[in-house]
Amino acid sequence: MLLLELPPQPAPVELAIEECLLEDLESLGRGEEILRLWEVSQFAVIVGASSRITDEVDIEACHSLRIPVLRRISGGCSVTVGPGCLMYSLLLSLEKRPCLSVPQQAHQWVLRRLATALESLLGKVEVCGLSDLGYEGRKFSGNSLRRKRRYFLYHGTLLYRFPLELISWTLRMPPRQPEWRAGRDHAEFLTNIPLSRKQLHETLVQAFKAEAAWERVPWDAIINLAQEKYSSPGWNLRY
Repeated sequence: MLLLELPPQPAPVELAIEECLLEDLESLGRGEEILRLWEVSQFAVIVGASSRITDEVDIEACHSLRIPVLRRISGGCSVTVGPGCLMYSLLLSLEKRPCLSVPQQAHQWVLRRLATALESLLGKVEVCGLSDLGYEGRKFSGNSLRRKRRYFLYHGTLLYRFPLELISWTLRMPPRQPEWRAGRDHAEFLTNIPLSRKQLHETLVQAFKAEAAWERVPWDAIINLAQEKYSSPGWNLRY
């Protein structure tokens, strides 16, 4: 697997990178796989592809705090991200890993690998519900995916030094909740794990055996997509 790390970009560009890499790999179909590690430099709310914003996001609070609301191409509920929340993305070949074409198996394959790697530093880490990771009974990682014919994008959050109160300010209680949440509000349900960004970085690189750098980044397509799609209210604020 190849590792991609880029200088921090505005959130619309970060989302465009995800989509362009997926489309690029899908069209080439050469079986290359990527681990991407990134962190949004400014706070943002990122909603799922099919999320109803009014159900999940406090729009007035976001406007007041000047936090943009953007939409990603994968499913799942809304997240608030920014400094202190490491993002990881895996672009995986379904031709190499046909068993991962079933979403539940993809979740289990990625999350169990992550949990096992993090346990060497944290002690017990649990795969909870369909797509969460938990530590000491609280959630620190939410994850989602987008599948194409040859490739799929699997990505998620890792809270390590995030101002958790910002999540309570910007997000409503999600309309779809896993059983293990047990009705807890954001403040009671979420946690930061006691690791540094460097520790997380090293752990993920080792867990997915990212041994060389990915160098082909389609910047022209990325910038165009960031402007035309991920900066557009027509995409971000639909539903």
